[in-house]
Amino acid sequence: MADILKAFHRHPRLLLNSPEWIEKAVNRLEKDFHMPLSSGMFLHGVQVLVSLDESKLERKLHIYRSFGWSDSDICLMVQKLPYCLTSSEAKIRTTLKFFMNELGYEPNYLATRAPLLKLSLEKRIMPRNEILKFLKENQLVKRWPSLYTAVSYSELDFQKKYVLPFREKMPEMFIQLHDDYKSAKLASMFSSLWN
Repeated sequence: MADILKAFHRHPRLLLNSPEWIEKAVNRLEKDFHMPLSSGMFLHGVQVLVSLDESKLERKLHIYRSFGWSDSDICLMVQKLPYCLTSSEAKIRTTLKFFMNELGYEPNYLATRAPLLKLSLEKRIMPRNEILKFLKENQLVKRWPSLYTAVSYSELDFQKKYVLPFREKMPEMFIQLHDDYKSAKLASMFSSLWN
């Protein structure tokens, strides 16, 4: 009960929904997505399902299935991070194309690492993937981190670990990264590392 009150306090817009709509979301989470009430993600799941109309949710689920995801893969993803269902249909499609078609990841791998699906492809995933690919191709790192590990680092930690030690080896990429980061909020932090 305290969790429910906390959820309504944090997200008062939930109170604008009819009790039937909330009950439907709760039932769907339990029955269709097999999420136990005791899960720390349950109330987040309710918030997500209440915000989606049925047809929009079904279209998003259809996209996952069209990429070969089973219902158990989808359930696992929703249990890990229900907010994956809040991404636009275009983002879901683009993200799955990148991870599955270009990188060859399987649905189960992505479902168990659901945060990958919510991070920005353009600003975080793709640039870091390019750097890791460069380091691997040039055998500059002995232990290859997974992309999931690499994107989990803060910008500063990623730069310190995978960019700055190799700046002499990747001058063009380094210059491009610097230009990209110049326009970012963290520019001052990186410029102090740069010099």
